[in-house]
Parts: sequence; C-alpha cells; structure tokens
Amino acid sequence: MSERKSRYFSKTEILLWILASAEDIRYLSVVVCFVAFLFNDLYGFVSWQRMKKRQTAADLRLGKP
Repeated sequence: MSERKSRYFSKTEILLWILASAEDIRYLSVVVCFVAFLFNDLYGFVSWQRMKKRQTAADLRLGKP
C-alpha cells in the first residue's frame, strides 16, 4: 500500500513547531513562515472566488451560458 505524501505540513507538525518555538526562540521563524503561507493561501483563495463571481456576472450580462 502506498502512502500519499502531502506537500503541506500536517496540523500535528505545525503544532509541534509551535510548541518547539515556545521552548527555543530559534524555531519561531518556522512558525512565522507557516503563518505567512497560511495568509497567502487564504488571500489567494478569496481573490480567486471574487474573480470567479465577477466573471460569472459578466458572462450573464453578455448572455453567455
């Protein structure tokens, strides 16, 4: 049976990095990167949803199916 590898970290791994950074401040940069990537992904998702909504509205105005 093959294991599916995700390119993203699991919730457990992120939690462990947060706990590690609480013990040793040197790991804080890893947590900051996780947070930055999370916000970037959320911003991208919201932006694409808005674009889809605008394009759908424009298609309806032009009579495209």
